[in-house]
Amino acid sequence: MDAPDVPHDVNAASRGVRALLTPCVSLASVEELVTRKLPEGEKRDVGHRFVRHLLRGCPTCAATLGKVAGMREVVPVLPSFRYDFPLASGIRNAMRTWRGEQTTADPRPLKSFEQERSAALLAEARELRRDNPRAAIRLLEEALRRNVLADAGRMAGEAGGENLAVEIHTERGNIFRLLGQHPEAELAFQAALTAWEQASGCSEALLNLGDLYGSLLIDLRRFAEADLLFARLASSFRDQGDAARAGKLAVLRTQAANYANEPERALRYCLEAFALLRDTDLLEMRLNAAQHTIVLNVQLGDFKEASDVADAIRAQYQRHMGVGDRAKFLWLDAQIYSGLRLHGVADGLFRRAKVQFEQIGLPFQAALVGLDLAVRLVETRRSSEARKLIETELVPTFRSVGVAREGLASLILLERATEANVLDAELLKSVLRDLDRCGQALGPKQHETDEDAETSDFE
Repeated sequence: MDAPDVPHDVNAASRGVRALLTPCVSLASVEELVTRKLPEGEKRDVGHRFVRHLLRGCPTCAATLGKVAGMREVVPVLPSFRYDFPLASGIRNAMRTWRGEQTTADPRPLKSFEQERSAALLAEARELRRDNPRAAIRLLEEALRRNVLADAGRMAGEAGGENLAVEIHTERGNIFRLLGQHPEAELAFQAALTAWEQASGCSEALLNLGDLYGSLLIDLRRFAEADLLFARLASSFRDQGDAARAGKLAVLRTQAANYANEPERALRYCLEAFALLRDTDLLEMRLNAAQHTIVLNVQLGDFKEASDVADAIRAQYQRHMGVGDRAKFLWLDAQIYSGLRLHGVADGLFRRAKVQFEQIGLPFQAALVGLDLAVRLVETRRSSEARKLIETELVPTFRSVGVAREGLASLILLERATEANVLDAELLKSVLRDLDRCGQALGPKQHETDEDAETSDFE
């Protein structure tokens, strides 16, 4: 292995000496590192120490590398912990050097390395999505460039990198969406669709693309286009015999139709989703579809049907769903009892649901429940109680946690109506729908990765 250039400054030289003064990593530790068996707490220390030694030309670590180079995972896959990409490139280059000098086997084709680097850049960009989205975009541009280089090295008819291109373009669209750069986001999502048309099956990536692109179209209130997108992708999954993912897309169509204020059509899609999911093992997703059925029947005023569905799934829902979902179910119970004009029971359930959301750290959802309660208070001629609730609890909560910019106009309308003491049930319902649709303003680290949140049932 060639020694690196001698550093020109004393500090750099000192760092290089210190790197080699640290003990070498044992062969057993390296094998555990590359096969992902090393305990989580030791990964970063072992990985950094090993890479520093390699980059400084340590002959002992080079020999260790040679002994594990037969393990395929070493070359294409970065360790599960994260280190700077130049170091990742360094370990790959060191391995390629060893393979070329010590073996008679042909080195792996350049296109394989380019595609592997492209995948590594995509993984790095996903980690930077919230903390440094601009840097993430730059990494994705480089990932696309490398993926194109890999494609250029393929023979005619050989499988290409279209599947990876779908993921890269989708991630670019997602970051642009989060930055509020909607035209750029849409171009990226459309590029992902084009790549998908040339790809050979990429179910997870396609489902994630549909979810994120559809969310953008819904945010832009282009509900008909979102519906067409979901229908197109659902049809593709049905053609593949993939009822689970077709059912997921039907749930997304349900949401889009509901946001478009078309509850009858939304209910049709929801029933379609339930039929597709019935014979799958995705229990949580089936329960989600059933919950949508309850929501839509409440909106359509069929409280008896909503109550029947709620009673049918209640035991499974309480047993299998998380605390946030259970709080949401309690909120639905409150709406059903209110619709059945059992106002005393409904008031108690609204307040319990509000407290549950507060206890699990979801103040925005708690404020939505409070606003729903305010609607019922106005409807039952308790406007002064509603006004006090809005002024002292709800508006301060919405202001403190933040409302997405699309919902700010509705929040201002709520404040002014409360100040002028002209609260009206229909106005409050409209504000509630808008704030629920627009949601909370996202902080730099809020919101788990979209693909994890939406596709976890398929892992």
